[in-house]
Amino acid sequence: MDSRLAKDIMKLMAVNKDEIYAILEMLDPRNIGSGEIHITEELINKGLWEFVKEKAGDRLDDYTVHFDGGRIYLEVITKIMVKVKINMVITVKSLEFDGNGHRLTFTYEKGANSPGNTLIPKALEKVAEKNPTLMMVKGNLVVINIDGFMISKDIPYWLTLTYLNAIAGKLKLGYRIIG
Repeated sequence: MDSRLAKDIMKLMAVNKDEIYAILEMLDPRNIGSGEIHITEELINKGLWEFVKEKAGDRLDDYTVHFDGGRIYLEVITKIMVKVKINMVITVKSLEFDGNGHRLTFTYEKGANSPGNTLIPKALEKVAEKNPTLMMVKGNLVVINIDGFMISKDIPYWLTLTYLNAIAGKLKLGYRIIG
């Protein structure tokens, strides 16, 4: 590992120490050693709650994420005018996450019967219309350009991630450190 990469890793850890501690506390070292990161539902639903809530603001009341059978089940309770429950089932098609860019492509289905589910297509299309550099929607196919978000400047250039699976309560990602 070169000294620039080591310095960049230390800087990233120092700037994001609270979030990194919460994440590291929930990761299994056996998976890390094999080049995989297993992100648990507990980490997403509890460990990152404050971070997600801060970014979403008053619009988000609650959310739950479940990983199983290669799919991501998402339930969101949001406040648009009134509280609305939205259920989505997401199937990741690809995750491009490397020095060339950061993009997530997935398809979605409306989940369990909920009146809020009728809002999903319109809401996604509206976001894509307002922010075409961030998101593209074509039917139920969604492409999110992670580089278009403010957080992209904090993504380390030396980190490469690949989507492996979503199963048994875990989102499984492969990782490599390039440097």
